[in-house]
Amino acid sequence: AWRKLVAATTMCLIFMVIELVGGYIAGSLAVMTDAAHLLSDCVGFLVGLFAVWISGQPPTNRFTYGYHRAEVLGALLSITVIWILTGIFVYLAVERLVKAEFDIHADAMMIVAAIGIAINIVMGCILHGSSFHHGHSHHDENINVRAAVVHVLGDLIQSTGVFISALVIKLYPNAKVIDPVCTFLCCLLVMCSTIPVLRQSVWVLLECLPPGLDYTQLHSALSCLDGVQSVHALHVWALTPGHYVATAHLAVGGMTDRDEVLKKAQSLLHNKFRLERTTIQVERHLSDMIAQ
Repeated sequence: AWRKLVAATTMCLIFMVIELVGGYIAGSLAVMTDAAHLLSDCVGFLVGLFAVWISGQPPTNRFTYGYHRAEVLGALLSITVIWILTGIFVYLAVERLVKAEFDIHADAMMIVAAIGIAINIVMGCILHGSSFHHGHSHHDENINVRAAVVHVLGDLIQSTGVFISALVIKLYPNAKVIDPVCTFLCCLLVMCSTIPVLRQSVWVLLECLPPGLDYTQLHSALSCLDGVQSVHALHVWALTPGHYVATAHLAVGGMTDRDEVLKKAQSLLHNKFRLERTTIQVERHLSDMIAQ
């Protein structure tokens, strides 16, 4: 997965430069906006590579949970840069629509868009093969590879749209207004592609309950363990997408084997709810302490 992400990132960076130069030569904002989408892909790939690398770094005395959330911070930074670039292209597109003083070289626009379609197909083929590997040790890599496949698919659609726009402009030169219109659509696609990452980053930083987990069901499952009389201080959050943490206090009766309850609780959280890191405190129930 690491090699595939590196290959995809390298191809993405090279073609991003080609699109920027080609878009400038063609006078096409749509092509340059596609380059901005490629930038978002590149950043996504780099964040994925960073996540794969950082997940292997051991915790330290200062960063006791490791560096997992650096991935989230990197994602938020990349989204900020992408939104700024998108805003600039929207402004330029509006300016073109208002002034209508621009020329489009349809042939150059078509060539660059066609290369973009080919590059995205190649990147998709490179990434697709590793996105269905089922080995547990490659879980983190697979998450990032699958995300990269989604990025490539979005850019393939955008490059196809730019190619169609260039073809229309070539056949109907007076229809050059299609270029800023296509720019708006490309910007919308870029913005929409960042929303899931933004939403995911926000719920990680706010330590929300991870998606797919039901707090009530989790609480009930712990309460139903033999010997457990009450459950409190139950907290579940994500260090980073895919890495979940849980803590809980289990109150048991005075005659209950606490070690056995602890083993069952840990097994339940790990096997049924897929919680990797758990901290469980087993304590005597208040009523038993009062009775004594």
